[in-house]
Amino acid sequence: MKRNLRWAVYTSIMTLTACAQTPVRYNPAPAPVPPPATRTLPPQPSAAPETITSANSKIVNKSRDNLWRTVSSALSQSRFAVTSVDYKTGIMQLRYAGDPRNYIDCGKVKVIPPNGGPSYEFPAANANQQYQISTQGKIFNVDRRMNLDAQIMLSLQALDAARTSVRAETRYGVSRDQYVTPTQGGAPFNASDSVSFMFNESATFPNAATRCTATLQLESELMQFVR
Repeated sequence: MKRNLRWAVYTSIMTLTACAQTPVRYNPAPAPVPPPATRTLPPQPSAAPETITSANSKIVNKSRDNLWRTVSSALSQSRFAVTSVDYKTGIMQLRYAGDPRNYIDCGKVKVIPPNGGPSYEFPAANANQQYQISTQGKIFNVDRRMNLDAQIMLSLQALDAARTSVRAETRYGVSRDQYVTPTQGGAPFNASDSVSFMFNESATFPNAATRCTATLQLESELMQFVR
């Protein structure tokens, strides 16, 4: 009986359907959209003009040597960890690990509390979210955690002596852990799964309908250090 109850709870939180007496609904994220059209920023008194080719690439009016030094220095003060560099090929490998909310869109989860009260929604990309479900007359607390491990390849390639093309390509690794605790006694348990996808793709968690895609905010923030 306990095994069947645990399976019912597991099914409820992982598939996000109405298997539980407490409805838990999922609204998927939109499909990935094409990057914005190329645009050129007007000249600034304190900086050379640059061409933005997309959210994750640009052309900077600096030599590659000069830009490499500038970017290396700026990244040392950023949230991005530099894991390796290869000056010869112009490649920097970077990593961001932490809260995924601003950097991926995984849709929204809607929950109706088991003991009445208004329903509420939360972004499925939230780093940490607690809610309750009711299955077979029992109430369970769910502690849902999401973590992002993004691996970024930043490429700096010389176009000529005074211009450098920069592009960031990110592989997003997203893990989801859900810790379930009965409110009326019983052993807690957890359910975990993960997905991986490129910056211009999306992926669906294997045990649920939850689909995630990149917002490109991570790449946009990285490009702020490329000047």
